[in-house]
Amino acid sequence: MPYATHPSIRIVPWDTRGSDNPRWNCTLNKIRALQHGDDTATLICEDDILFSADWLSALRRATATLEGEKYILSLFAGEPEIESACPVEGQRWVKQYPTPTLQGAQALFYPTKRLRNSVATYLAENLTLGSGDELIGRYAREFAALYVTREPLVENIGAISCFSLSANQ
Repeated sequence: MPYATHPSIRIVPWDTRGSDNPRWNCTLNKIRALQHGDDTATLICEDDILFSADWLSALRRATATLEGEKYILSLFAGEPEIESACPVEGQRWVKQYPTPTLQGAQALFYPTKRLRNSVATYLAENLTLGSGDELIGRYAREFAALYVTREPLVENIGAISCFSLSANQ
């Protein structure tokens, strides 16, 4: 994957487990990713995606006119859902996230470190109440805004999860 070696991309591996519950460990990794790095706009991606050819220019267009720091922008949702999503007033490249819950955190853009820290705190405080993706969506709906790019900028190429169905329960 050529983008993985780009100098602006940092892959941050974590090899410790915090719980015997795989769902909680996924959320712990989300918390670590949210807390990592400087106070810059950040795109946090899962490891089982492919970027579209023009993803970076499309992301720049989408974020150029978004105001404030209280939003999370997803680069992925199902195409039928994106087609039916409500536009954001005054925005050409961004729509309201199309479903009541966040359907996966394949690639989420956070405009500030303050927002990332706030989301991380929310995840830590609510770890047992749902999956990390679901909790991020809840946070965005309650305390910020949840948007999606006009078209998917990444493709999910992995399975639903990296652990067996019996471990999900």
